Amino acid sequence: MSGIVTGGKMNLSLEHTFTGQILHLVDSEHIRSAFDFNEGDSHFTGYADRTDQYILYQGRWVGQIDEVVQDVTVRLSNNSLVQVERPHELDLATNEGIAVVDNSLFLSDKFVVGQHVTTKKANLRRGRWILGEFNPNIEPNGVVVDVRTKSITVDWVAQRYSGPGNPPVNLFSEPNPTLFPDEDPVVVLSNLSDATSYQIGDRVRFVDRDVEINRYGAQRMDRRDLGGFDGNVWMVISTQTIVSVDWQDGTSSDGLQAKDLKMYLNVDEYEGWPVDIPLSINSQIRVNSCHKNDLVADLDSE
Repeated sequence: MSGIVTGGKMNLSLEHTFTGQILHLVDSEHIRSAFDFNEGDSHFTGYADRTDQYILYQGRWVGQIDEVVQDVTVRLSNNSLVQVERPHELDLATNEGIAVVDNSLFLSDKFVVGQHVTTKKANLRRGRWILGEFNPNIEPNGVVVDVRTKSITVDWVAQRYSGPGNPPVNLFSEPNPTLFPDEDPVVVLSNLSDATSYQIGDRVRFVDRDVEINRYGAQRMDRRDLGGFDGNVWMVISTQTIVSVDWQDGTSSDGLQAKDLKMYLNVDEYEGWPVDIPLSINSQIRVNSCHKNDLVADLDSE
């Protein structure tokens, strides 16, 4: 017997990116993506392929995010903090500060809190120093403590109809493709935090701090340990998908393990489902009654 998936969520295991604490059976509805914006067109983010993300600008322009530029702050070995001048010149590194060079790996140009990175000293010297100052004797290796979206590049795809009345000024003039979320009124239309889309390696944060501490026993890292930045980012290390299904005989099941189900691809015109109204191809029929739990309605042929 086949069925239709009507809802779902995930139970996740999470590992703190700094302390290494592991939490189990975390409800996916209690977390969100650590990223606010994501490049569209299924670009590789370093952990999982993502679908397109759309935004609304000025209340009428709809666009697809094509590129995201980040500001990245790094803590060096002497605990100084610097926002590097050119984040794209950062390289993922081992805990010892050795650059990871492996052509067999997909390495993203998006960085996340807790990653070890290395770069050129000039990239640090010309950066914005938050705590301390440039010291040429300190190796240019450190840990990412903060990542913020500096700008996004948008491909404008549509304009929302505003209804009758005076049209806005420059009705058909597209906005600048480069937006700055801290200054421009950007509304995200497609959220990255879908409850069934998390994959191993994703970086997430808890939506509610009380739930994080009281329900799951998380030991949060004090902001003072990272110069005022919030380092409480968790990495997904295992996933378990739970779904609800409406079956072909009209019954329903909740809390099913997705791994115990398999995709049914042989759906054709001979399949019947609850509340379907059957029609004969050889004769005219009259539907007398139809109950939501009936697979086939009660019919009289004419």
